[in-house]
Amino acid sequence: MFRKIFFTLFLVMTIAIYSESVNFKKGVEFQKNGNLKQAEKYYKMAVKENDLKAMYNLSLLYKSQGKDELAEKYFMMVMDSEETLVISSPGEILE
Repeated sequence: MFRKIFFTLFLVMTIAIYSESVNFKKGVEFQKNGNLKQAEKYYKMAVKENDLKAMYNLSLLYKSQGKDELAEKYFMMVMDSEETLVISSPGEILE
């Protein structure tokens, strides 16, 4: 019984992590290649899935474009979250 519950929880967690990170990963890929419009698009889709790393990267993207109000909006979303985001190198995009 325990093994069945554990496997089910593992499967649900894996699916949740995968589904939340696909758009984030695409956003990172586009940002690294300099395609900021596409990066923004995919980060926004990931934000709708409550992806904290996407919120953080989107705030950095907007800050680099001088869109300070938007940068602050997405950074505050990270700060207001009940989850924790560990940032080892502030100012660098998260992968």
